[in-house]
Amino acid sequence: MFYNFFSFLLYIIIFMISIFNKKIRFFFEKRVCNVKPIEKGNYILIHASSLGEINLLEPFINKILLDESKRIIISVVTDTGYNQAVNKYNSPNVKVIYFPLDINFLIKKLFKNINIEKTIIVETEIWPNLINYSYRKSQLFLLNGRISDKSFKSYFRLRWYLKPILNKFKYLIMQTEEDKNRIIKLGASSNKVYNFGNLKFDINFDNYKDTELNEFKNTFGLSKKVFVAGSTREGEEEIIINVFLIL
Repeated sequence: MFYNFFSFLLYIIIFMISIFNKKIRFFFEKRVCNVKPIEKGNYILIHASSLGEINLLEPFINKILLDESKRIIISVVTDTGYNQAVNKYNSPNVKVIYFPLDINFLIKKLFKNINIEKTIIVETEIWPNLINYSYRKSQLFLLNGRISDKSFKSYFRLRWYLKPILNKFKYLIMQTEEDKNRIIKLGASSNKVYNFGNLKFDINFDNYKDTELNEFKNTFGLSKKVFVAGSTREGEEEIIINVFLIL
């Protein structure tokens, strides 16, 4: 009840700000006003917050699409994630939508209009209304779940609130054994939690011929080996530079 009150209050605040702020107005319109209707039918709803999750989901989604009867809705939060999903999954069986804010009546509307058989939340997106409606209307799964040190400390203070939410999932598939143990400490039933590793290791990377690699090097004037550190976090750059100097 408290969550729905504050989330609705936030909805009103965003709406009021959007009247005077063009950027916020576009954010609001894409997630609330300009929602394209989805044809009725049975769907698997996959909620992936951003670009990173969209990329690592490719092998998983492609396996689902091998069954031509399966239809998927991908909901995303960020613009980059939305654009990548639209470009990557060019299939009539895949619909991409912006996540319509975790407001009670918006989530209710989503589940009312279509039949969602399964809801798969990627990584650790705790949206109470999405979870509640998914639990009531479909089978609910957490995929590639992870809990950082910082998040665990915050979540642990709210474990009394999180425990009933986590146990609405049929299964919680975590990235590591540590993630598995952490979510159990937060209240998830141990018989629902599994460690299947990180989905990013299932990504199929392109294999380039030597001629293509040489052409790439010549184009960018690369005469030496290239050291790449992608998606780094605060404090990791220093560690990476020290490792690089040892090599």
